[in-house]
This record gives sequence, C-alpha cells and structure tokens, in this order.
Amino acid sequence: MAISRANVAAQVMEHLCSCPEHGYSQPGRHGTSGHCSVKTDAGTVRVTKGDRDCSSAVCEAWELALAGTAYAGLITRYNWTGGMREMFVNSGLFGWKPTSFSASRGDVYLDESSHTAMCVRNDGAADLLAEFSISETGSVDGAPGDQTGRESRVRGYYSGRWDGILHYNGKADGGGDGAPAGHGGPSGEVSELARRVIAGEFGNGDARREALGDRYGEVQAEVNRILSGGASSGGASADVDALARRVIAGEFGNGDARKAALGDRYAAVQKRVNEILGAGGAAGTAVDVDAMARAVVRGDYGDGDERKRRLGSYYAAVQRRVNELLA
Repeated sequence: MAISRANVAAQVMEHLCSCPEHGYSQPGRHGTSGHCSVKTDAGTVRVTKGDRDCSSAVCEAWELALAGTAYAGLITRYNWTGGMREMFVNSGLFGWKPTSFSASRGDVYLDESSHTAMCVRNDGAADLLAEFSISETGSVDGAPGDQTGRESRVRGYYSGRWDGILHYNGKADGGGDGAPAGHGGPSGEVSELARRVIAGEFGNGDARREALGDRYGEVQAEVNRILSGGASSGGASADVDALARRVIAGEFGNGDARKAALGDRYAAVQKRVNEILGAGGAAGTAVDVDAMARAVVRGDYGDGDERKRRLGSYYAAVQRRVNELLA
C-alpha cells in the first residue's frame, strides 16, 4: 500500500511543534536522550526528546518520513537553511517553486538566509505552518523544552521573507510499506546499541536495518548524532564546539551580526572557531562536512558514482575529509 511520505513528515513535524519536550535551541538542535513515540501513517516513529531549531526540525521530519524507502538517507537533519535547497532538490524528491505556488502538506517554506517552516495544512479553509522560532530567552538557547508554548508551534501562514517553496513530488510514496518491520529489534539502551553499530556489530545498509528491526530509526539517529560530534553529554564545551562548527558553516553571519546572535557566548565560540580553522578547517561550507564524511565512512552514501551523485557539489570537500579520517 502506498504511503504519503509528505503526510508522515507533517505528522512528525506536528508532534515536534506541539509536544512540550521540544523547545528551541541551536546548540542542542538534535535533542538529548530518550524518545517520544509518534504515530504516523508509516507506523510508530521514535523521535528523540529535546530541543531543535528551525532547520533541524524540518530536515529530521523528512529524514524520518523517508526511512525504509529507497530514498532513505538523502535528507539528513545535519544541515541548515543555507544548505537545505540543494539537499532537498538533489534528492530527486523536491522541486523549487516560487512563493506564488500553492504549497501542499509536507512542503517546505525556505528563507535560505535564516529560517524555514513546513506547510501542514493548505485546504482553502486554513493555511498553517509548523516551525521552531526562538528560545524563551529571545536568543539561540534556553532551558530544555518549550518554556513559552511559542518556541515551537503551528500557526497561520505569514509572508515572511521566503525565497521559495520545496515541493514534494510523491516519488517515495509508491509501493512503500513504511519502515521495515519484521521484529522489534535488540534490547538495550539506545546509546549502547549506537556504540555497537559504530563498532561494526550490525553491519551496514539493509543488513543493519534488518538486525535492528523496529529500533533502526532511533538507533541510527543516535549513531548520526555521535558521529557528528554530538556526544550524549558534553556540557558547555560540547555546546561551544557545536556552535563553532555552525559559525564556520555560515549560520551566524559575520561581525556584529555574529556577536548579536551569539550573545555572551561570542568570545568562547569565536575562540573555538579560530582553533578549528587554524587546524585546517574549511569555512563557508553549507553543511557539516565532518558529519557527512563520517556518514560516508559508515556507508550511508555508497561508493563511486553513487557517492558522487548523492553528495553533489559537496563531494570534493567531503571526500577530502574522508581521506583525512581514514589516513
């Protein structure tokens, strides 16, 4: 039976924007530990508890919606607004439409400089957007969870500064039967299973999906988080490192704009930026090259021409980092 992956993405996004477990944070944009069980048309999806920002939420919703399809892995939560258009379009599942286009449920409104939101309803009666906006402190971080009821929310459409709309073409729907079922998967804590995956115990690709069964989504999400540098508990130093890498990716602008966005964390984060770039980091990339390189190493992007196709314009930078990791 065909499953609307756009509806699944919207169902995940609606959960993220209505559950008080999920507030706004840029340094904590991939959540913490534990999970929420979200009922979708593709079955129950486990969503990591904790905060998100605008881009990680939208990307994660689509990443989880595509789990178990031939397009799994082409949309990843490890991106930002400036890299989303290229990633979504290059997946072969989305077209870039002008703002005059009538968005459908699951489509993505994108301001490539700073914001994104998902259309969750557009039926003539209401046009609703689901989004993560700002923490309760009015800055990039705050207390865990939604402290105000407005850090993440579903609201009426507003014109904003949208550059365009990423419109889903339905290609991942045909003949889909959701995430692989078969069995409930191994027992144990998610963090421990993730470390066993990294150690190679569960193989790659379909073999890993089969071995992990119904727990594949939550475990793979934790694997991705660990390999991208988001350790389960790293305290202030982990937050500074995560912010520094996003500065390098261009997410906080330059000069006074960066100082305003980072607030009292500016000095510590800028120091870490200088350390990373002094060690050979590359500025100006649209995504976390290190996270993508680690995904290549674990087999998520295939080999040869397939890897080149899926990485697109990121191929050279990511492959260079892969070579460094394997050296």
